[in-house]
Amino acid sequence: MTVNQSKLICHITGNPNVPGIVTANIRASAGSATTVAILLKAPVGTRQLPVLEVQIDPVGTALNGKVYQWFKVQFPDGVIGWVRDDLVSIEGDGSSFGYPILAAAAYAFGLTRSLTPVASSAPAPTPAAPPTPAPAPVPPRLPHRHQPPHRRPLRPWHLPPHRLPSRPHRHPPQRRSPAS
Repeated sequence: MTVNQSKLICHITGNPNVPGIVTANIRASAGSATTVAILLKAPVGTRQLPVLEVQIDPVGTALNGKVYQWFKVQFPDGVIGWVRDDLVSIEGDGSSFGYPILAAAAYAFGLTRSLTPVASSAPAPTPAAPPTPAPAPVPPRLPHRHQPPHRRPLRPWHLPPHRLPSRPHRHPPQRRSPAS
């Protein structure tokens, strides 16, 4: 199987801080819980495994404050499994998984992964705008005559006679009769 070097490649290298490790457990899914099946034990020195996916440890297992990452890799015989980042080195273009482009193999646990992978050269599809909710219906206004009396405007013709505003009384002008 020919591996494209521009892709992210994984090498089972063991943990440089624990030289006695000679194999790495390859699991059926990400995570080191006892319920996750071990598919095989890959010997240290296994190389050129294409990385298919990277996930953060599902329960947040960490060493010295750094949460483990799990690499989904494919073996030459077609077996696909997950290996923890403290047991591997990676090289190649890791930008689609949140890692830098690595010209040489680097200890994966020593790298910082961005949880927002760098965009690839292909433009990402534009997500559809969420639908705009319809405005809440406005209850119809009742005609003026149906409003309660305390809401009616107070005008003189609505007031009882004893509450009418007082105005000076004006007499209409008197007409003069023509002089004879």
